[in-house]
Amino acid sequence: MSPDELLSSLAATMGLSGARFDDNRACRLKFDGRLEIDLEAPEESAVLNLFGLIGTLPAQTPAGFCELLLEANLPSNSGAGPVIALDGATRELLLTQTLSVERLTVDALAQTLERLLAELEDWQDRLAASSHSQETFSEDPAETPVVTMMAV
Repeated sequence: MSPDELLSSLAATMGLSGARFDDNRACRLKFDGRLEIDLEAPEESAVLNLFGLIGTLPAQTPAGFCELLLEANLPSNSGAGPVIALDGATRELLLTQTLSVERLTVDALAQTLERLLAELEDWQDRLAASSHSQETFSEDPAETPVVTMMAV
């Protein structure tokens, strides 16, 4: 199925009237009035890129929260999933996932969107909590494990 066919079928299945790719091959889907997922289907490509904005990383982000972000990108036993990325120019944290459309079904796309939305909401909550409660993460260097490398 092409990205356009997938989006059209997904829109019909989920009741998202008017969902289609614009001239830039992008489409923004909004869920529950606050969660947004951008879909991009590059021309001449067999992939569908999904992006969700977690939020803007505060300038004084606790080290513990940065550790959580990096740990989230470790591969899991469940296969390839979303990855957290940072746009250095805007300091926006994004939850991203790239899907091959060659064998992608509408049901699989809908399930991936549901998982992505759940993770997006979770990370938005975590970012908000880290911005409001600095004591959640240790800033004491004595409590931070030291990792060393030895050259051989």
